[in-house]
Amino acid sequence: MKRILVTIAAAALMYVPIGCVHQPVQAPIPGSINAFDSSAYQTLRTAHDIAQSLSDQACTNNGNKPGCFAPSDGQKAIVNQFIGDLNIADTIYAAYHSGAATQQQAQAALDKVTTDQSNLPIGVK
Repeated sequence: MKRILVTIAAAALMYVPIGCVHQPVQAPIPGSINAFDSSAYQTLRTAHDIAQSLSDQACTNNGNKPGCFAPSDGQKAIVNQFIGDLNIADTIYAAYHSGAATQQQAQAALDKVTTDQSNLPIGVK
């Protein structure tokens, strides 16, 4: 019996990863109701920072300074889609945080914002 246990233990050790990098645990945002709530808040905060950066870089908002962002009509549509979906995600996230929406609804809204963000024109992300 001992021989079988030793064999099982030795086999189990073969599956233990060696040299794994420890990933620090992200501290939850104060006031969050759970890990998803905290993560969703961080995702939306980052997206808002990107939206603000887009606004700050737009030629119409900074007096056409050199290096400003003057999007084409297609790029404007992509940026407007991102901002519109971000506004919707904010509303759904607030509803989730208060218990009026499900985590699945909030996740779907966050996924849309993340997809929109990945579609932003190069140089404006």
